[in-house]
Amino acid sequence: MNVKSNIRTSLLSRRLDLSSTELSEKSKSIQNTIINSVLFQKARTIGCYLPIKNEVMTKNLMECATNDSKIVAVPKIKDHMMVFQDYAFADQLRKNKFGILENEGQVIQPDEFDLIICPTLAADLHGNRIGYGQGYYDRYLLKAVNAKFVALIFDFQFLDERIIAEPHDVSMDYLCNENELIKVK
Repeated sequence: MNVKSNIRTSLLSRRLDLSSTELSEKSKSIQNTIINSVLFQKARTIGCYLPIKNEVMTKNLMECATNDSKIVAVPKIKDHMMVFQDYAFADQLRKNKFGILENEGQVIQPDEFDLIICPTLAADLHGNRIGYGQGYYDRYLLKAVNAKFVALIFDFQFLDERIIAEPHDVSMDYLCNENELIKVK
């Protein structure tokens, strides 16, 4: 196993061990941190994941964004590529082959986003992240030239050592944990 695979396995296991109370409380704190940020308040079009496997919950921030008349879009895998579709059709959510909820909303183009919130298994203070290893987000983020990228993470997902980024990896602009929003670029 390579280093990234070991980190994925270890931190996913740790995240899955969170109790539902811990997950809810920590997620609420992280969501409040991002919601109260200037970064979030200024964004008009936001891409956001729907959580799986005890990822930081996003429901509150998505509701806050839609209540503030922001466009919120969620990812969908189409023909081995990721697209983001308008969340306004949330009543049409269905699970895909990975068990991730998707919908059938209007496709939002990558260059339309101001902010994209990314799922993350681990991140370092340089903005390098480890995802699930499929590269969907990295390929998409390369096209989202107007967006800032933020990873929502629990404190234990911060790595002290630097993650060795590969040429195709896209780093985050911000990391948001229970206590703060950290600008890394």
